[in-house]
Amino acid sequence: MKKDNTLFNLGLLFSAAIIFVLGIFAFYIDTFSNKVITKDTQSFAFFGDFIGGTLNPILAFLAFLALLYTIKIQSDELSATREELAKSAKAQEEQSTSLELQNKATSLQIFESTFFQLLKLHNEVINKFFIGRYSGDEALAEYLGDFYTSRINNTYLTEEELKILFNNIKRKKSFKFFRTLISILILIYDNRNKLEYKQIQNYLFIIQSQISDAELVLFYYYVIIRENGKFKFLVEKYSFFEKIKIEKLSFYDLVYYDISAFGKNQKIIDKYNELKEKSTSAKAEDL
Repeated sequence: MKKDNTLFNLGLLFSAAIIFVLGIFAFYIDTFSNKVITKDTQSFAFFGDFIGGTLNPILAFLAFLALLYTIKIQSDELSATREELAKSAKAQEEQSTSLELQNKATSLQIFESTFFQLLKLHNEVINKFFIGRYSGDEALAEYLGDFYTSRINNTYLTEEELKILFNNIKRKKSFKFFRTLISILILIYDNRNKLEYKQIQNYLFIIQSQISDAELVLFYYYVIIRENGKFKFLVEKYSFFEKIKIEKLSFYDLVYYDISAFGKNQKIIDKYNELKEKSTSAKAEDL
């Protein structure tokens, strides 16, 4: 459509030029039609000067108008090109944003599918855990009772001594199902850059809400003695033992973890600081 308008406008300028030329000749014919054409070359020179002096400025003006119009056309085309490029860039940006959101949603869907499958597997294995006539959480509570019985006094034990204590429990178990719980924490950690803080807290809450007191306490010791402490950073990073009950732990066992593992559990934090103060005082007395 714009191309048709351009040709039409240029045609108008060309037509105007033709009309001016014809107009000059019409003026000449009308003025000198009854005159005898002279053979004097000087008179023809005057005639040529008349025609040239009249037409040249008009044609030059029309050429100038055509030039201005051409420049305007080019300017309009450049503006249109810039607009198209801007629209194209915006469309690409929107497409990129949409693709990014789609990838993020897909990634989250894969994460949640894996997360809930692992959690389901963990719960199924817990339910199949037996000690005597007890199963599931009751069996875990029985095993924890065996541990308390084996640990007669409330004294400090090294991690190696703690490991020996668990190995000497009469009805000892491997607790391999805790590896699934470790796998869930590793899954969250590996996706930490894809998840928002609130999302991570929600997933941790889902895990903790399905863990019994006995299971949480046993997991507390499991991370230390069964995995050589290499996953301690996970429970510390995510304050996984914030909900653990202090009465379920030996006072001296708090030292196995950094205080960050207990989150905002003020009772444990107070006991933890008390233990640290005693340890510092004991070292000072030795000096």
